[in-house]
Amino acid sequence: MEPSLETQPQTDGPSVDDGAPGPGERADARGRAATTEILRAAEQAADRVAGILQDAEDAAERRLAAAREEAAAIHEQAQLDAEAQARQAIRDAERVRAEADEYMANVRLAADSYASQREEEALAEPGTALDAPDSDGPAVTASDEEGARAAKAQGRVRHGIELTAVVAVMSRDMSVFFRSWRSTTFSAIVEPIIFLLAFGLGFGALISQVQGHDYIQFVATGVVATTVVFSSAFPGMFQTFVKREFQRIYDALLATPVNVDELVTAEVLWISIRTGVYSVAPVVVAIGFGLRPEWTVVFVPFIAFLAALGLSSFGVTMAAMMKSIANFNYIISGVLTPLILLAGAYFPVDSLPQWAFIADQFNPLYHCVALVRDAVFGVDTGHDLYHLGVMVLVAVVMWRVAIRRLRPRLID
Repeated sequence: MEPSLETQPQTDGPSVDDGAPGPGERADARGRAATTEILRAAEQAADRVAGILQDAEDAAERRLAAAREEAAAIHEQAQLDAEAQARQAIRDAERVRAEADEYMANVRLAADSYASQREEEALAEPGTALDAPDSDGPAVTASDEEGARAAKAQGRVRHGIELTAVVAVMSRDMSVFFRSWRSTTFSAIVEPIIFLLAFGLGFGALISQVQGHDYIQFVATGVVATTVVFSSAFPGMFQTFVKREFQRIYDALLATPVNVDELVTAEVLWISIRTGVYSVAPVVVAIGFGLRPEWTVVFVPFIAFLAALGLSSFGVTMAAMMKSIANFNYIISGVLTPLILLAGAYFPVDSLPQWAFIADQFNPLYHCVALVRDAVFGVDTGHDLYHLGVMVLVAVVMWRVAIRRLRPRLID
């Protein structure tokens, strides 16, 4: 057994090894280390705060630059809008001035015509103021004033038709038309052509020939009836209603020596003339697909004109009867669309039931299509005079009905 180590004797003071720090020095070292860490953390926090502030400043500068660019763009757009509105206002003012000039020219024309007529009547009738030179001045002046008042009153209630008044109203319609002829012509021509291409090329792939003619050529002659509806019945309804209810153009025209008969006659004549011109478009398109019409094709515009007289008068009648534009939907869906479909424009009427064939005898579009086909293909079916007579009868009857229906709407 090894001898056990003896325990060192304890001393009164603490045992301190040589070279080891004391407790105070260790505390100071820990304090300095903690302070250094705190300072380092504080510097890092300050750096982060500085970075955040720098990022915020950069973001603020970017937003400020974006706001300035946006404000500049808004200012530039506002200037462009203001210039555009100014130009539009100038154009509107010029248009209004042109319409006013045309209206005054129409008024002067109608007034001169009426004055000339009154002067001729006064010269033709014995015992008038012109034949009584002994009458004193005041009496003649009073008579002239009474005549002027009577002429003004007769502007609304005078019956009969004067060619000068009809031409004056038509000249106004022509002036207005030539300002917007592009949009009006586009809608009146392109839509029937779309029907022609849709049916002609669509069903043409399934049906080669109808009644000895290519289907697209068969449809082209029938689409003339569609052109007549779009170009005459629709303007007769919508334009008449707008002029009467919103623009009050008819009130202004009736303030001149123009009566309702002349007004309606001028409106339907101008609509029908336009329709006759538009009816050539489907035939021209069909020529591009191989149609070789006969020389009698020159009668197509006159046939369309005659059909348009009746349909435009029908449109004027509906405009006089309806209280709202929305009510025209009943006429379009319930009357005009069946007239087009039963007119034989897209399929022969021989395939229709007997009742439909009988109803077609009262359908002006059926007679229009029959005459157009005979004119284009150069065929005389022996019924052309019958078709022509029915169209003339419809045109005259509807024209008189339009005058009778519109008169109570315009004259109190």
